[in-house]
Amino acid sequence: MNRNKLDWIAISIDSLNVVSNLITGRAIAGSRPLQLDYYKSLVDRVKHFGYGLKINTVVNRNNFNESMNEFIRYARPKRWKILQVLPMVGQNDNKIDDLKISESEFQLFTDNHCYLQGITNIVPETNSQIKGSYAMVDPAGRFFDNTTGTHNYSRKILEVGVLTAINEVNYDLSKFISRGGQYDWTRATEKKGSL
Repeated sequence: MNRNKLDWIAISIDSLNVVSNLITGRAIAGSRPLQLDYYKSLVDRVKHFGYGLKINTVVNRNNFNESMNEFIRYARPKRWKILQVLPMVGQNDNKIDDLKISESEFQLFTDNHCYLQGITNIVPETNSQIKGSYAMVDPAGRFFDNTTGTHNYSRKILEVGVLTAINEVNYDLSKFISRGGQYDWTRATEKKGSL
């Protein structure tokens, strides 16, 4: 029933290690860490119904040495976003020190998975590439940006219009394009059953 309106499903998978998932909060009710079988089942269901699969992985202190090669070969996502954990004042500043990594540590994770290019479209993004390159909307209907390490909000889009609101935040279209944000989302979906 959703197949006519939904083409892609994105899944956040930061680690396949139960200890790492427990530490970073990837756990059911805070105590049962998500495990490999859970993620495989989720991937199988996404593919069974013909949705395009995108995986997002936030690389941090707990997983930057981890290999996800075998799982990514199994999942074969059409797009795999690998993101460096991003400190954000007012959002994660009370826990971020234990998670932060350097760009060279982030690069180590990326290099350990680079030969999967061709199996999937790998898109690594460092903190400098992330900041200011996303047009984000909060639940209140405001654009917001993260260029200064904190969130800066526009007025509500429905009250002032899209152009006014987007101009009230620091959104950099050229950064968006240079990090691979422009993507043909229609090229990687198949028509199958309904979910």
